[in-house]
Amino acid sequence: MSIEIQNLSYTYDPKAKFKKIALKDVSLSVEDGDFLAIVGHTGSGKSTLVTHLNGLTKVQSGKIIVDGIDLTGKFDAKKLRSKVGMVFQYPEYQLFAETVQLDVAFGPKNLGLDEEEINVRVKDAIEAVGLDFEQIKDKSPFELSGGQMRRVAIAGVIAMRPEILVLDEPTAGLDPKGKRDIMELVLSLKNTLKTVKTVIMISHNMDEVARYCNKVALLKDGELVGVYTPAQLFEDDTVEKCGLKLPTTVRLARVLKARGLIENDCLLTEEEIVAEIAKGGRHA
Repeated sequence: MSIEIQNLSYTYDPKAKFKKIALKDVSLSVEDGDFLAIVGHTGSGKSTLVTHLNGLTKVQSGKIIVDGIDLTGKFDAKKLRSKVGMVFQYPEYQLFAETVQLDVAFGPKNLGLDEEEINVRVKDAIEAVGLDFEQIKDKSPFELSGGQMRRVAIAGVIAMRPEILVLDEPTAGLDPKGKRDIMELVLSLKNTLKTVKTVIMISHNMDEVARYCNKVALLKDGELVGVYTPAQLFEDDTVEKCGLKLPTTVRLARVLKARGLIENDCLLTEEEIVAEIAKGGRHA
């Protein structure tokens, strides 16, 4: 499943005197299997861009095609949203049902599935996010820990069995361990579920982008600066010019290189830094 975005522009309140231009002539391709990060300073157009992908924001100017579905005109919204699952920032705030099972079942019910299929999807989704179905299914979502609530909210989207999973700041508000756990969960869903093939993630966390993503789309003031691999994006000061910080690993690597301890100053993970230091020691 691929996504083609061609010359997409969007303006909030276009007839107003002080209209806000959110996107300007953005063209972007997302291939089947990508783990794409969309990054940029606050107000750069990230959320406006991704809410186009499941029809929540209507196309004003330009064209979007998702797995052959043209979003420019009329389209089957139910079919689209079964293909593109959206996990909003702080998704636990959207939990509402009396039990975890009922909450996760909400989306599949709206697809008009029979009860047997709904039950299968709910159980599979809860287990896919690392929770024990029998222990948790009859509990109120509001009795759970913050991390468990976020997992239940993600399960509600996974139960729709989307092929494209879109996440808006999936680790917002979590402690470091919670952030790592959720990102490992997202990676696991992509790698192990037969349904989720592509992940698109809005993030301000460059450490997560460096570790997990294979492509990065950088936005600034509604315009697409470019599409990069993480190594390409962090090899110069482009990110910093757009108001974002370099990953901790890259900043550390630059310090180590300045001290003559390593040769490569664009390392994206802790494991790469350790290996580079070890390599330098063997060559000493």
